[in-house]
Amino acid sequence: MGRKYCVDLVPPLEGFADRVEEEIIQFLEHCSGTFDLHGEIANGDAFIRYCFEHAADAEAFHARFAPAAEKAILSGTGAT
Repeated sequence: MGRKYCVDLVPPLEGFADRVEEEIIQFLEHCSGTFDLHGEIANGDAFIRYCFEHAADAEAFHARFAPAAEKAILSGTGAT
């Protein structure tokens, strides 16, 4: 995959609601072959890094799922 546009999501302490998890899966199915997924532990926060080939996919993913996360960071798109 070329340049990566990443979204780091820190799930809420109780985890994502089932509905949100289903929506994430559905979103990622539409990006099949153009995203990568990593789990990390940093600064005591467990987070999941979703890396996309296309900036628009990362931006749409962040806009849709950041409100459900404890913390969300979008990187690689010029966004802050």
